[in-house]
Amino acid sequence: MTTDSNKVDHRQWVMDALEQYERKLLRYATRLLGGDEDGAQDIVQHAFLKLCQQDYEKIGARIAPWLYLVCRNKVLDQMRKKKRMESTGEEREKAIEGREIDPSQTAEKQDFISLVQKLIGQLPESQREVIDLWSHGLHYAEIASVIEKNESTVRVQVHRAIQKLKVHPAISRWLDSGPKILPATSTAN
Repeated sequence: MTTDSNKVDHRQWVMDALEQYERKLLRYATRLLGGDEDGAQDIVQHAFLKLCQQDYEKIGARIAPWLYLVCRNKVLDQMRKKKRMESTGEEREKAIEGREIDPSQTAEKQDFISLVQKLIGQLPESQREVIDLWSHGLHYAEIASVIEKNESTVRVQVHRAIQKLKVHPAISRWLDSGPKILPATSTAN
């Protein structure tokens, strides 16, 4: 990533970020936009164009929360604009799922993911958003900077959302049945 020992290769830094975060940001933006994949692609493209204009020294290792914040702000801008232009709302659609690695576990994992997505969709908006960011691996402090709340508020929202999911009868039954594979979860603290 460096051209010499002290300077960061800006192009390589952006390309590394693109490789690491593009798919995650697309899923995040798509969920925020209620399933609008084209709009999500525009927003992610906007985020990476903004990144091209930034200095590595300014962002450094905080690239993930910076990208998520840019995406979130652009989504909010579009939603405000859309709300002004349209009087009717649209329902949120299910999130885009990545490729499954092990075909023998696909059905079980898809059932679980569908159930969890449905239940997450029933959570209050503030809890949905923090769970979404948390599931992308962001730490509480990073989530707090993205949604512009304090860290303790984020911790409470994540805890309450997880508690609501865990006590839901369908999730409890699924967890009690001893599933062979659980989808990867974040351990962000």
